[in-house]
Amino acid sequence: MKKFYVFTFIFVMSFFMFSSDLFADNETQNPKNDFKELEYSTMSDPSLIGSGSYKKYFENSYWFEREAGISLSIKPSSYLINGTILDAHKAFDVLKDVHGNDPEWDNTESMKKQFLCHYSLAKLKERWNLEPWKTSTNWIKYPQCN
Repeated sequence: MKKFYVFTFIFVMSFFMFSSDLFADNETQNPKNDFKELEYSTMSDPSLIGSGSYKKYFENSYWFEREAGISLSIKPSSYLINGTILDAHKAFDVLKDVHGNDPEWDNTESMKKQFLCHYSLAKLKERWNLEPWKTSTNWIKYPQCN
């Protein structure tokens, strides 16, 4: 039983040591603001935005360019933030329906893992940024979603 408490204590302390990285906004972490919103906004099916399913899960989403590459910036709705993991999976499917055919969309499985990580560990961030150029993520080894 002592091993369980020691492991729990170490896990909780590790989480709090890295939580500033998980919950901080990229904009505040990067005082140079080395990103710029792309001059265009592409969406595979813009009609889905007004259909209710998109607005149920997201306030908005857009592509922007950062020093490391292009990212999809998402502002989750309060419904998604307070929803279940099933809602998170449905929300990603909606996001893919809207942006999946955009030329920037790539590495769907990695983007889904980043999305679910934000939902699970960093849902209080104002914006969730998904990086399609990343082929994999290991948020257990490196406590960040991207």
